[in-house]
Amino acid sequence: MSETQSMESVIALAKQAQDKLKREKQLHQVRLQQSHQQAKVKSHSQSNDQKQEQKNNSNSTTPTTKSLYLFAQFDLIFGALWERQHYQDQNKLTAYIEKWNTILDNIPQRYIEIACEKMSMMPQKELRWIPRFGDFLGLCNQVRPQELGFLSTRLAYAEAYILVKQPQKHPNRHWSHPVIFVTATTLFNKEKPNHSINKSEYAIFKGLYIENIKRFLNGESFPNPTLVQHSLTHKPKRSASLANSHLSKLKAQFTKA
Repeated sequence: MSETQSMESVIALAKQAQDKLKREKQLHQVRLQQSHQQAKVKSHSQSNDQKQEQKNNSNSTTPTTKSLYLFAQFDLIFGALWERQHYQDQNKLTAYIEKWNTILDNIPQRYIEIACEKMSMMPQKELRWIPRFGDFLGLCNQVRPQELGFLSTRLAYAEAYILVKQPQKHPNRHWSHPVIFVTATTLFNKEKPNHSINKSEYAIFKGLYIENIKRFLNGESFPNPTLVQHSLTHKPKRSASLANSHLSKLKAQFTKA
């Protein structure tokens, strides 16, 4: 082999080695890019999973202040029985909390407190399970106005009746509470009578009174009642006509005489 051929052979081998190295380098670059891409996809996927988890956590229902108070009372009254009542299924727990949040939403806090007091004084045999939704609502419905600091329904009705129907006997008297005043003006509203053939006037007053107490305790503002004024019986037209009639008759009699 000549020196020229030998040199060409070396150059060819060097070129092949260089091409091989170039291909390996390109392949390595491709693999590196693929690796980076996979890592990016994986990272993005994990990020999405974390975001979804955070979203799920943020969507989980949180007990309202009223629900938290009730759950704390359940813990105090029922102890281990309440501790054993847990939900491993997050959906069931969420539904349970949502139900209580909805039920307690329009019930005044004071009603819930008194209902819990009544529950705590029940005989032990009646505390064998955590109250169901309807059971606790029943306790709330048993709360009487006087337990909330208001007049009893009968005393409130008596006040409303005499101050609306017999104001002349109680001039300049103050109403004892805006709730009674509003209930009375609603019940005895002549333009919008609240009477029913199936209910007595007292029964209608009782329903309105309880409803207004709840509205008041939930923060609704009620107008300040006015002083009770004399009920004046105005009959000027009738009296004048009668007087004129009698006067005419007397004049006629004197004329004839």
